[in-house]
Amino acid sequence: VLDLAAASGMDLARSADIASNVLSGFQLEAQEAGRMADVLAKGASSANTNVEQLGNAMQFVAPVAATLGITVEESTAAIGALSNAGIQGQKAGTGLRRVLIQLIKPTSQAQQALSKYGLSLEEVDPSVRNFTDILETLRDRNISAADSAIIFGAEGVSAYQALAGQISGIRRLNDELDRADGAA
Repeated sequence: VLDLAAASGMDLARSADIASNVLSGFQLEAQEAGRMADVLAKGASSANTNVEQLGNAMQFVAPVAATLGITVEESTAAIGALSNAGIQGQKAGTGLRRVLIQLIKPTSQAQQALSKYGLSLEEVDPSVRNFTDILETLRDRNISAADSAIIFGAEGVSAYQALAGQISGIRRLNDELDRADGAA
C-alpha cells in the first residue's frame, strides 16, 4: 500500500482505503493487498485514469464482477478502456455494472433483440463465458445502435459502445495486468 501511495501520489490513508475497498468488493483476503496495489498502479499508468478514479469505479462494479467470477484484472482493463473513451471514475463503474447486469438479467425486449442476431442468453452470460469474449461476440454481430440501447438501456449503451470499440485494448491491458507484479 505504501508503494501504491508513492506510485499514485496520494496519501497513505487514501491509498489504503481504496485498496481495502477494492479487496472487499472482490471478496479478496488482505494478503492480496500487494496484488491489488500492483493492478491499480499498472491500470492507472496504462490508461487514461488514475488510482482515485479506479477506486471510484470499483465501488460500483466490484461486487457484481466478483459474483460473476470476473477478475480484478479484467475489471480494471474494462474500466481502463472506458476511461480511454472519456468515461471515468463513478461513471465508468456504473456503466460497466449496467452492462454486466443487463447481460445476466436481460429484459424480454433485450432477449428479443439478442435473438434477432442469433444469440442465446448463454452466449452472453458473463457467469458462463469470459466477459471480453462476450463483448467480441456482440461486436462481431454488428448490433445496431438502437438494439444496443434496448439490450443495455440508456445508462449502459454508451459503456457498451466504448467497450465494444476497444476489445483489443482490453485484452492487451488485461494481459499486462495479469503480469503487474511489482508495478506499484
